[in-house]
Amino acid sequence: MIWVLFSVLAAFLYALVAIFDKYVLTKFVKNPFIPLIFLGLVSALASILVYIFKGLSSLSATNIFIAFVAGISFISGVLFYLKAVKVEEISRVVPLIYLTPMFVLLFARVFLDEVFTPIKYVGIILLVSGAILISLKRT
Repeated sequence: MIWVLFSVLAAFLYALVAIFDKYVLTKFVKNPFIPLIFLGLVSALASILVYIFKGLSSLSATNIFIAFVAGISFISGVLFYLKAVKVEEISRVVPLIYLTPMFVLLFARVFLDEVFTPIKYVGIILLVSGAILISLKRT
């Protein structure tokens, strides 16, 4: 059950980061590329450290390619997130992150041939519906 504690702590830290992101983007930084460049530099440093201590000999070209695509996808996702945070309320942006399970469902089916149980489909529908409802503006 320790995973529940870790998950709640991660959610707490993600919320804290979202607040910091919004504060920095509204008070100090005009261009979302600036924090993204910082993130890229930190990621590059981490990659260099992994290379120094572990090397690349145990990784195949396919694994390196997959890691590269995952890194580019992550950085692109962060850029889109920062652009959204820059122009909209953080309390409306963050819930849309919960559209992730919908995409995981699709990608897991296509690429991993996973089939979920009916209750998992219901859970994903509820998460996505809740995210959309929270993010809607009152009219």
